[in-house]
Amino acid sequence: DAREEVRLVQHLIDKSRQPDLRLYLLDVSQPLLLTGFVHAAETLADQYGVSYFAMQGNFHHLPRYTQLNYTPTRSHRRRVATIFGGTLANLEHEVQFFRHSLSGMAPGDLAVLHMQIGVALPSEPDVIRRLEPALQKPISGPTKNWITDPIYRHSREVSDVSLHLELSTSCPVPGSYSLEAIATVNLSGRRQRVFSMQRWRKYDPAQLSSCLREIGWDTVGTFTYGTTQRNRAAVLVVQKRATV
Repeated sequence: DAREEVRLVQHLIDKSRQPDLRLYLLDVSQPLLLTGFVHAAETLADQYGVSYFAMQGNFHHLPRYTQLNYTPTRSHRRRVATIFGGTLANLEHEVQFFRHSLSGMAPGDLAVLHMQIGVALPSEPDVIRRLEPALQKPISGPTKNWITDPIYRHSREVSDVSLHLELSTSCPVPGSYSLEAIATVNLSGRRQRVFSMQRWRKYDPAQLSSCLREIGWDTVGTFTYGTTQRNRAAVLVVQKRATV
């Protein structure tokens, strides 16, 4: 809904003597994009030195959007790609995303990543199962309804859907593991189908930092917060290196 992105812009404005920022909101969902744009407009409309734009598009195809990647010869601008909320955790392959989707970023450009911190390393699955809060109790009713609603809406033959979480320690980024919501769908005629509906991935910030450094993104800062296993998280700021 662009609230974190707009708040970041406000912080940058506060630190600038003469603000000169451009905020580009990009999302494949038109309703979500509209929600974010309305919030940006209501918050920044009277703010001098900032302009804001809404672009409907797929962030997996960022190199195609030349208006974001083009840099005039005498340009002084630095781009900051924000990957907030659960976006990083929902990427199929984080390293490939940086290699391909962010290939248009220039040396010196930044990326700001938000992530949940894992309760243990993937080499200790028994410890994860014991400490991971999400694995300690069944999925809540509202969450189940939100995840399974598309199944009911798109099939009239569904008689029942059960949902559970599965732990996966085979993830592209070292030190990370994922929790996948697996739906078992019972259909008429005693037929059954199984779908992976949602994924939540958690990280070790140090190992993610090391992984990105190997492909040309150096860590500028790591900021952790949260006091319990449930809300431990971090913000990682990385900068594209001039030579890889």
